Amino acid sequence: MAMNASSGRQRHVLQGTKMTNQVAAVVAHGFGQPNNERLGSDACGVGVHLSTPQSPYSTALLAKADALPGEERHMMLCRIIMGRAERVEAGSVQHHPSSEEFDSGMMPSLDKPAAALR
Repeated sequence: MAMNASSGRQRHVLQGTKMTNQVAAVVAHGFGQPNNERLGSDACGVGVHLSTPQSPYSTALLAKADALPGEERHMMLCRIIMGRAERVEAGSVQHHPSSEEFDSGMMPSLDKPAAALR
């Protein structure tokens, strides 16, 4: 069954991004490239890490510095459909849901997530 706005939990999240070309690429093609390597041991698996508006610090770490004076960083506010989420621990190397029961991962908790993993 395909997820859509009426069948999944919608959530606002932030993604750290380089403004040049990346915003247009996400709009046109969706999130594609993993960004977990920039979080090091704080990453909760391999994939695209997003943060909640209440936890913007990890998104700031993920934002690539533009080649502009002052090292500007950008955050893109997105609305996503989470689907069925499972808890994923920091430092995990998990790169897909642990079973067909889940679509995505969250950390540190499902009730009050700080980050989402696609």
